[in-house]
Amino acid sequence: MRGGRGRCCPRGWLPYRCRAHRLNYVSPEARFQGVSLALLHALEQRAAQRGNTKVTLESTETARRFYLSNGYTEIGKPIEAFGTTSYPMSKVI
Repeated sequence: MRGGRGRCCPRGWLPYRCRAHRLNYVSPEARFQGVSLALLHALEQRAAQRGNTKVTLESTETARRFYLSNGYTEIGKPIEAFGTTSYPMSKVI
């Protein structure tokens, strides 16, 4: 995760100056138990507390349906890079 002034921030932690949360993975054993949803809600709440009105992300194919079902919409063409496809999405919070 990139922080303000080019600093990297630890995954899963959003200090005040971080502008992007790059990875939001849970272990396969934790899937479909509400962990991903709890993390997403916490990130959205933190973004709103900082005065943000929109969250933008790039989803993997695996997580695409999850984000769509939680109010995100696709905002551009899929991005092909390094043998994978990501989907730009956003949500007004």
